[in-house]
This record gives sequence, structure tokens and C-alpha cells, in this order.
Amino acid sequence: MNRFLKIDLNVIFSIIFSVLFLLPAIAYASPLSIGNVWTYQNTQGAIVKTMTQTVIGEATIFGVPGIAVIEQSIGSDSEIKLSIEVAGTVYNYEGNFSVVPEFVSGPVGTKWSVDEGDGVEQYEITAVEDIQVPAGLFQGCYKVANSKISAADGTVMSYDERWWHPGTGYVKLDMHIGLSDQEQIILIDYKVSQ
Repeated sequence: MNRFLKIDLNVIFSIIFSVLFLLPAIAYASPLSIGNVWTYQNTQGAIVKTMTQTVIGEATIFGVPGIAVIEQSIGSDSEIKLSIEVAGTVYNYEGNFSVVPEFVSGPVGTKWSVDEGDGVEQYEITAVEDIQVPAGLFQGCYKVANSKISAADGTVMSYDERWWHPGTGYVKLDMHIGLSDQEQIILIDYKVSQ
């Protein structure tokens, strides 16, 4: 009789990805087809870095097929992320495998929120705009305002504006953490197939 336990691959994936997802990250990418690549310039003060997101595979986790496995690289550092797009909404899998909506398509005024324990992320589509970035002119981008509100005292912990282009993903993010820490992420190159 074999004394070794048969372990479900989903359990193994959940352990591996729980460890990999301890650092927060955003999947900026869409559509989530294997081989798609997005390159961003990340500027924080005088520090400028290049970030690349590549869809390297697809997985079925907890019986859900079609989950994109994304490698995000900044310099020599890289991490694996999981996302899925369903009916115009892009969801990211967090460390505890909770699924959080990253982008929800809809008209101006569409709102959604995500409880993150220490605060609540509140999102709203505030406009549809054309935006120019080094990767080109993107017409019809959804401008999304995001505020993280502290659970402890109700103050705004961070605020950002994001421009999401259907068929491309995020093309620009302007982030403000606290009163002085600012960061900008802009799309400088991409290769997507539907």
C-alpha cells in the first residue's frame, strides 16, 4: 500500500502562488492572450525603471479555466501574477486567492470597491478620453479614479488616476501615496493579439 498522499495540483498551486503573491502588484494587461507583452516606464521621483508584463501561460485553478499566468519583471526582479478577464472585467488573484476586480467596464459613473482589510479601494470611471503616451495615441480610454480609504480613521491613504484602453489595458497611471510620494507608470511599448 502506498503511504504517500495524493495531493491535488490546485493545493500545490495555491501554496506556491500564496508565497509568490505576498507583495502587492497590479496586472495592467489586457487582453490576456499567451505571448502578449506590455512594457511600461515607471517613474518615482528621480528613479526611472522599466517594467515588463508578459502572459507566459494559462492555468486552471480551483476548477476555473482560462486564468492568465503573467510574469512581471522590473530589472532583474520578477514575479508571477494571475489574472482573468470575464465579460469586460479584469480580475486579479491576490495572495489568499481572493479575486478582486482590477477593471470593470461600463459607462462614466460606474463604481466598484474592494475591501483590503486595512482599507477600502474605491474606483469610479470618471471620463472617456484620448491619451498620448510613448506607445502611441489611444482613443476612447476609460479614466478611472481610485482612492484607498483607511479602515481605521477614514482618511485617504492613496489616490490614483488610471487610463484603461479596451484591447490594450492600462496605458497610464498617476499614483499618489500620502502627501508627497508620487509615481507615474506609462506604456512605452506593447504587442497584443486578440
